Amino acid sequence: MLENTLILYPSKFKTIRLLLLLSIFIGISILMITTDPENVYLGYFSLAFWSILSTPPLVSLFPNASYLKLTPEGFEVCSTYRKRFTKWEHIKDLRVASVHHNNIVGYDYTKQHPEYKPSKMTRKMSKALAVPNRLIPNNLEKSVDEVLILMEDWKTKYN
Repeated sequence: MLENTLILYPSKFKTIRLLLLLSIFIGISILMITTDPENVYLGYFSLAFWSILSTPPLVSLFPNASYLKLTPEGFEVCSTYRKRFTKWEHIKDLRVASVHHNNIVGYDYTKQHPEYKPSKMTRKMSKALAVPNRLIPNNLEKSVDEVLILMEDWKTKYN
């Protein structure tokens, strides 16, 4: 690992807990298929639905499938092998946002960022909804507040 790099990985406990919950629904779907001939098609649909939903958390257990990497230049968010790098200088502010009753770290872009949307309507809607431009997955080993403090420290130190 590089000297000035910090990598935060997803919490295995949270991921396995989610997979256990999804496996309960998969089991109920299998029970529907085997014991209720009237609802066999609903059981197959339910089985397919819950199986598809269990794929991303299962993949996130693979090595380097998901992480948050902090570097002096910026940070990289990797989610199911999709990477997005953002420079510290392109971040206006970091904050905790509430999305569907879940707290999550979010950030807004500066005007210099290539993905900044100059549309007045888009900015007004985003501001009214209090939703940041981008969100960082909240399944990391550290709490949302710890991630926010850590990222603010890195931004202050290297920006």
